[in-house]
Amino acid sequence: MNCDELEPVLTPYIDGEAPPGDRERVAEHLQRCRPCATRAAGEQAASRLVHLRARSLAPAAPRALRERCAALVRRPAPLGLTWFSWQPVRLAAATSIVLLLAGFAGFALFGHSNTLLVAGLTLDHVKCFAFSGGAPSAEADPRAVEAGLRQDYGWRLRVPPGATREGLRLVGARRCLSSDGTVAHLLYRHAGKPVSLFVLPESVRKTVSTSFIGYPSRVWSRGATTFVLVGSESDAVMQPVARYFQAAAY
Repeated sequence: MNCDELEPVLTPYIDGEAPPGDRERVAEHLQRCRPCATRAAGEQAASRLVHLRARSLAPAAPRALRERCAALVRRPAPLGLTWFSWQPVRLAAATSIVLLLAGFAGFALFGHSNTLLVAGLTLDHVKCFAFSGGAPSAEADPRAVEAGLRQDYGWRLRVPPGATREGLRLVGARRCLSSDGTVAHLLYRHAGKPVSLFVLPESVRKTVSTSFIGYPSRVWSRGATTFVLVGSESDAVMQPVARYFQAAAY
C-alpha cells in the first residue's frame, strides 16, 4: 500500500470498520511511513477527543450546522462550493467531526488563541481532503472560483491562482466547517500534497508559525483580514509556498 491508496481506507481503519485485509495493509504502511503514521495518530486523537467530549460539544453545534451535516450524509453531494466529488459518510461520523470542529470554533474564532484557531482549521484541512477519497483534483480557474464565492456567499475575495514554478495549483474552494460557514477555505495542491488557505474576514491576529498534529501552519493578517495557511509537508518545504501566499493573498 502506498500513501495514495491509504487515503480511502484510513478513516474506516481508525473507526474500526475496515475489513481484516485492509487493516493489515494499513498497519504495515503506518509502520514504515512516518508522515502517514503522524496523520493517523492525529486522527485517532481527534476521534478519542470526540468520544470523551461528545456530551459537552453537542450544545456548541448550531442547528443549521447539524442540518448541513445530516444533508451531507443523505446524499453524496457537494457541501458549499467544491470541484471534486465527495464521498458519502455516515451520520454518526459526520456529526462527530462537525461537533468537534464546532467545539474548537467556539473558542478559536471568537477568542485570541492562535493555537486553538490552528487546531480547528487543521482538522478541517485534514477532513476536507480526506472526504475527497484521495482522488486527484483538476485545476480550477481562480476567476470562476471568485465568481462562485461571490454568487453563493456574497464573498468578494481575490483567490491566488497558484504558482507553476512552486508546483502549486488551485483545486477548489468551500466554506469552512469549523466556523459554521463564516470562513473561506481555499484548496490547493503542492506537488500533489494538500494545502489549505483559510481567509477570516474582520479578524486581526498576530503573525505566527506553528503546527498541530504534525501539520505546519502560518497565521498572518493584512488589514482587517486574517489568513491561515495549513500544509501537509514539512515546514521547510512549505516556506516558499507561504511566501507566495503572503505576497499574493490580500
